Amino acid sequence: MSTYMYHNLGQKSMADLTAKRLLKKGARLAKKLNKSEDTEDDELLKTMKVATAKMNLAKRIRNVRKQQKSRMDKAPPEKKKSLKRAQDQQIKQIKTSGANDIKMIMKSSLWEELKQSDIVALEKFADRILKKYDIDVEFTRHFVDRLNDPRNSPEIKVAELQRFFKKIQRNKGKNIRNNPDVEAVLKDMTTNLNLPVVIKTKGSGFEVTNKTIMRKKDFKTTSKIIRYEDYKK
Repeated sequence: MSTYMYHNLGQKSMADLTAKRLLKKGARLAKKLNKSEDTEDDELLKTMKVATAKMNLAKRIRNVRKQQKSRMDKAPPEKKKSLKRAQDQQIKQIKTSGANDIKMIMKSSLWEELKQSDIVALEKFADRILKKYDIDVEFTRHFVDRLNDPRNSPEIKVAELQRFFKKIQRNKGKNIRNNPDVEAVLKDMTTNLNLPVVIKTKGSGFEVTNKTIMRKKDFKTTSKIIRYEDYKK
């Protein structure tokens, strides 16, 4: 091989190496940007929810004062003092309730509890243990948002979701494979977790898109419910 050819191959190898390094650097940067955007989205959503809660609180107080003013105008002088005390007590209760609602909104921030990286790891976990049965698991952003909803009592943990996917694995994915191209609710009878999903055939396999999640014993739905009982380790 000529020196010229060696030189060209050397240049090509260096170019390929540089390209790979740039791709890796770009991937790392994109990951950081996505994480930053997710955090910003969550903070924006939280700010909007807090603002809405404060507006609703102010509206409730305004309505109470309006109603009480009407009563005060019609009431005899000797009753106005007691009406004023009742109004102050009612407004105090509304403010306390409103402050608690705002605290719950602040606590429900996804990025303070469950991070996007936790869900990515959960998806990889589910895909790995269900790969044998040609089942691919996906999560929507709405699913992620609902994970830390304060109405889920007790709060949902990644560990119990991992145990739930193990139940699907123990079932060998039969309940998924026997219900192609439908919307259904996967229900964990032990933890009362309800996962509305869309099951679609994907080539010879199946894609399960988890739309949302809620912990509720008497979860109401018109979709088919696929129940999973507890299992022994």
